[in-house]
Amino acid sequence: MALAPFFEKNVVAAAQLLRGYDKDSFARALTDRGAEVVFDGSVPASSMGRLLTELLVNLLARLYPVIHLTSLDDSARAYEPQLIRLARSINPAIEFGSPSRESLRLVVGGGKGPEDRQDRTLFVGGTGWTGVLSRKGPVPTAEMANPFGAGMAACLAAANAFRHTFREQLDGAELDEDVAISCAGLIPGRKAPSSSEFHIGTTQLVGAGAVGQGVLWAFRNLAVHGVLEVIDPEDLELSNVQRYVLTHVQDVGKPKIGFAEAKAGLEVRRHRCSWGEFVDRAGCRELDCVLVAVDSAEARCAVQAALPKRILNAWTQPLNLGVSRHSFDGDAACLMCLYLPKRDSKNRDERIREALRLPPEATMEVRRLLARNEPLSPEFVGRVAAASGAEADLLKRFIGRTLAQLYSEAVCGGTLLRVPTGQDVQTPMAFQSALAGILMAADLVLNATGTQRAPTRTTLNVLRPVGVQETSFMDAKHESGNCICQDSDYVETYKRKYAAAA
Repeated sequence: MALAPFFEKNVVAAAQLLRGYDKDSFARALTDRGAEVVFDGSVPASSMGRLLTELLVNLLARLYPVIHLTSLDDSARAYEPQLIRLARSINPAIEFGSPSRESLRLVVGGGKGPEDRQDRTLFVGGTGWTGVLSRKGPVPTAEMANPFGAGMAACLAAANAFRHTFREQLDGAELDEDVAISCAGLIPGRKAPSSSEFHIGTTQLVGAGAVGQGVLWAFRNLAVHGVLEVIDPEDLELSNVQRYVLTHVQDVGKPKIGFAEAKAGLEVRRHRCSWGEFVDRAGCRELDCVLVAVDSAEARCAVQAALPKRILNAWTQPLNLGVSRHSFDGDAACLMCLYLPKRDSKNRDERIREALRLPPEATMEVRRLLARNEPLSPEFVGRVAAASGAEADLLKRFIGRTLAQLYSEAVCGGTLLRVPTGQDVQTPMAFQSALAGILMAADLVLNATGTQRAPTRTTLNVLRPVGVQETSFMDAKHESGNCICQDSDYVETYKRKYAAAA
């Protein structure tokens, strides 16, 4: 099998989603039911057609060891090598060939392809803010300087391919019928602006991981003006390539902030540091809008504690993804309200110690290593290998690196250590992470145009047909009354901080 070098991360993700999961059967299904992408000459002739198709192939290549490309005319055949190069930059071992009758056919452009298997054909297109899927016939991809419809369509198409491949192991995994899902219109009554250029002022993006790269993908393909400060201290690991849509295997070891690209009208400032270090350096300056794309409740609470004026937060969970919107002094929940720890929840250091199978008496050592980012000693790495049953030679590469890196790559990345029973290590699929980031980028530019404010949360479950879901929710402040947004000192500090802008 032509499995990707980061395949074990997909193993971790699939084990959270599929009934009766078996690793070997999972790999065979990906090979036997690889998706087919059908396209004609209208795709390379359109910038939005290329954008949609390339993101779709990008997402599929991070999961499937086999992709079937069917070009319908000479222009499409001339474009096909570009898609092959893209897929191989993600998985050098990926294979191409004739589709099987088990493959889902994803048709982009004006063609239909062979008439057989119409029951396993999905037509894909995008118009402005809206991604369009149909079972009946080709759908258009409009030539507009707005990537959101194309991004939505590509992510939904990849999600349908996953549902089709594992339809026996997922509840409610039918294909979408005729749907048109707008990044602006997920919320009833919200209208998309007619503008194709957007001004975002000075915005901070905290986290340049999988969701953050969805944001950055949108900004690469959008006429956006302003300053974007990207904050992330980490380097790219091999397991990250499983769902980071801007990355290729040769990028391993590069700083994550490096994937943020400046362009005409958009100044990018890269900060290779933690959020806490960024805030210390910035002092008490105003933070007009912060985009939160981090992977822990603790990190989200830390962002809220710095009292930004507005926060947009994106997340993925095994069964849904979404965006939440927060101010601080209104009646709705602040970001911390949604992530206050439960009384019986374990601290991060305890979770990591248990994942490494270390005894309780190692808790303080783990806490110190995390707090100080101390390099791991050969003795500590040897104890982890002995406790977890991993091969010592495989863990040697973590000597001199940090404990956070060991946990992220070896445990969360699924590359070396098995996650203990009861540990909640959430690993989404690439199409889930990318769509969460795209939705947050759309929300930012919608707010920048003065579009009507939205409910607290918008969620979407792309492992089910999307056309019949309730997506909008209002969240009140935390019922305990213990959140900082219910503390008079914090509220007064917030009001003083932004008094001049009121």
